[in-house]
Amino acid sequence: MERLPETAARSAIESNGGCRQQSPGCASGEAPNDERRSFVDVLVLVAVPVEFEAILESRHMRTTDWQEAEDSAGFSYRVATFENSDGSRSFRTALARPPYMESVAATQIATRLIGELSPTVVAMAGVCAGRRGKVNYGDIVVADRVFKYDLGKRLDGRKDKREGFQYDVNTVPLDPRWLQALQDFRWIPSAELSETRPTPVEYQERWLRHAIMESDSTGVSPESHPERRSRCPNWQAALDRGHRSRRISRNGLSLTKRGEETVRRELERFPDGLPVLPMLECHVGPMATGSAVVEDPTVMQKIATFSRKVLALEMEAFAVGLTALVEGIPRFLVAKGVADFGDSDKDDGFQKFAGRASFEFCIDFMLSRPAKDIAGCEGHTGEEFPSRGRRIAMSQGGTDARPAALSVLGTLPVPDDVRDNALLESGAACPIPHCGQSSPLSLVFLDGDVKNHEPANLLVLCERHGSEASVGSLPPTFLHAVKEYLSRALATGRAASGDDVLVLNDRSAYLQAAVDGLSRTKRSFRAVFVGPLFLHPAWYFEEKSKVYGKVHFDPAVGAFLRRMSPESRNSIRIILRNATRYSTKVSELVPPGDRARFTKELDQSIVELWGRSGHRGPLVCCADTGPMKIPTIFDDSFLLTTRSTASTPVKGGTLHTGLAELKRERVLFDDVFRAHHRGQRTEVSALRAFVAQLWSVNS
Repeated sequence: MERLPETAARSAIESNGGCRQQSPGCASGEAPNDERRSFVDVLVLVAVPVEFEAILESRHMRTTDWQEAEDSAGFSYRVATFENSDGSRSFRTALARPPYMESVAATQIATRLIGELSPTVVAMAGVCAGRRGKVNYGDIVVADRVFKYDLGKRLDGRKDKREGFQYDVNTVPLDPRWLQALQDFRWIPSAELSETRPTPVEYQERWLRHAIMESDSTGVSPESHPERRSRCPNWQAALDRGHRSRRISRNGLSLTKRGEETVRRELERFPDGLPVLPMLECHVGPMATGSAVVEDPTVMQKIATFSRKVLALEMEAFAVGLTALVEGIPRFLVAKGVADFGDSDKDDGFQKFAGRASFEFCIDFMLSRPAKDIAGCEGHTGEEFPSRGRRIAMSQGGTDARPAALSVLGTLPVPDDVRDNALLESGAACPIPHCGQSSPLSLVFLDGDVKNHEPANLLVLCERHGSEASVGSLPPTFLHAVKEYLSRALATGRAASGDDVLVLNDRSAYLQAAVDGLSRTKRSFRAVFVGPLFLHPAWYFEEKSKVYGKVHFDPAVGAFLRRMSPESRNSIRIILRNATRYSTKVSELVPPGDRARFTKELDQSIVELWGRSGHRGPLVCCADTGPMKIPTIFDDSFLLTTRSTASTPVKGGTLHTGLAELKRERVLFDDVFRAHHRGQRTEVSALRAFVAQLWSVNS
């Protein structure tokens, strides 16, 4: 087995957790070219397809095209990077929507993507029903708290003369620091957004009534009025609204008595001319969440009896906010555009605009915030170190105040066993909270002395956090606390992720864990192999057992793949490096006289499993992905191990059983697999060609 692709990880999934795309406002370094990676800074959810599509069409502050990705359950989402005008702030954003417009579906997708993408901010954009008289069409309502307005107890009025419904109000509040910032934030919508703001049908119908009234004296019909295209662009919708309100007659273009009375009152109310739609505004206040679309004006009135400042109501924000709170997301934001007022007077023309406007508001506000608010790994200077669900006390004394020294892993002559121990201690990933990046990694010398190779002086971090450590942005006290925790966890046989990670201290324990994991697996399997070891003939394994002892895992994988049903094809993904190491190892065990036989039997096994055209069998990808990180992913767990160099043998590893970690690793693997996969027919042909010229390459 071999590692998850390093080159692909740098291009397709460069960042992990808190180690996100670097920018002048966050950290130094080059941004990756390929936007498909597994971790983001911001997760934005919307409720319905029309909002989703409107946001995809907007280019506001976006520096990359939207890239489609897929979560572990097979639902798609989009990823892009946004940057402010001077390039001092940027962050990576995922945009997703549930398949249904209701809170349960929103909770499910929010929980899944939070676990898989590790965002620092969870935001919800889209449309809402505003409180008439408090907000206007298209205005943005930012929730200072969200609450469920239809929770409580319904009373039997025949037995109890009290009110028919008693409300229970639970709220999810906005972070008070962001609340203050939002109250002070002066949003200036983009010119493009302002120009595309539609005119409400309510305003169009009002203009049409007055144009009909004026036509009697001016002789200019409403249809030919010079302002018609700008003031009443949706003629039919305005006419239909006038018919429904019984202000415009259905028999010809004329006003009813009710319409004439309405026009006279409006002329008295607006002596200087009919009002136009005011500029977009942002309002901060309570937002109510319910379980149904509302076309009843009394609902907002009832909510106002127990939440007098309520500004809007919608259907998903409370569920998403509660999910973010439970999952420990540092920042949560709800900003929605007003599309109607929760009554029968709906205006569908505003749904697309309101969804886009709310999203652009979220982007503009977050780009105005300090980088530490969005990039979740910065500024760890407090009394506690939150390490993936645990907290450990930070030592305040006895540490060297000098910044740590930095080396890209493998560039300094550190002994292999010392380096391997540091990798094992960190789980081959950055241990900084909300991070977990596994490539590229740096070796940090805590006392600043690159010649001090004592294990207690070495800490593996990602490239970004290594750079921050070397300039003192991560305090020495914090780094020593991380090291102390990792060392204590390793000594007790537990890795940094908590009780769901077990350290396997030698090769034997690692291989046994692999066999055990495979025996429990019924559906899903992903792994990286140095070559098609699992298809070798039985006599090869007999020879290998004479040299290395009994071999369990490789033949077990072959048996597993052969017995899996065709329905499981998409749940099994194999990356074959077909590296020089494979050719060398096979040559050591297959004498020249048996090589033709070996090649023939191996090719027969390939055809037996995949067919000559790759029309059956598990998904396979032939790509040389390097030797560093080696994942093996089962139904309920995954194994990680590392190699210092291409020729270093596997010495042990870690067994991970946490559900969130498992989902994250599976998504990481699948992103890389998709980045390299050229089609099943091409991959099987490439594998057969590699086997056919195996010894010509090795000679």
